[in-house]
Amino acid sequence: MLNRCTVILLFGIGCFLFLSDIAVQAQPVTRFGIKGGIQSAGMSSDPSLDGRVRGYSVYAYADRRIGKNFSFNLDIGVTQRGFKSSQDERDFTGQFIQEVTATSELTYVSISPILNLDIGQFLYRPYIGIGPRVDFLADRTPGEFEFTEVTVPDETVDHFDKTVFGVSFVAGIKRVSVEGIGLRLEAKYETDFTDSLGRAEREFRNNAYMLVLGIGF
Repeated sequence: MLNRCTVILLFGIGCFLFLSDIAVQAQPVTRFGIKGGIQSAGMSSDPSLDGRVRGYSVYAYADRRIGKNFSFNLDIGVTQRGFKSSQDERDFTGQFIQEVTATSELTYVSISPILNLDIGQFLYRPYIGIGPRVDFLADRTPGEFEFTEVTVPDETVDHFDKTVFGVSFVAGIKRVSVEGIGLRLEAKYETDFTDSLGRAEREFRNNAYMLVLGIGF
């Protein structure tokens, strides 16, 4: 799985670099900017055990128009995700006391080249896009199970892989102009190809619903 995802990622980056430099009839426009937003993140696993947490994303981006209907977008930034795990606390007789939840956080450096289809030729232009993604684990903060008499850290995040591969889906609208400030609003869904914890019985794959606001120059 890793080998296939690596090929997909390299192919996507190669297409971005190649197509960004080819000659096209319409004058290509490159815009650089920053964007950031909030997200609801979680893991693909047993929904009765894991919950979603609020995170954030901050990116620098380059947007390159290719012809009249397509553009390439390269996002490089930091994204914070996480998940919730729950355990039942019981006494020595097995009697249920309470459900205890630990919230763990994962911070990644994320790189994603995205091919966008621009809809129409308007000043405010809708678009949809898709592209591969690679995330490098930068920091992990384990959650804590606060039982009645003791607090125990959730050690799950200590075993997470440092690199994961996935895909990004984007739908948004952007203000297109040769000069001046360009704005964009994106709804984004990201999910992983690879399991972050391959040794576990359940799947641990990041997925996130994101709302992102960007400004370009």
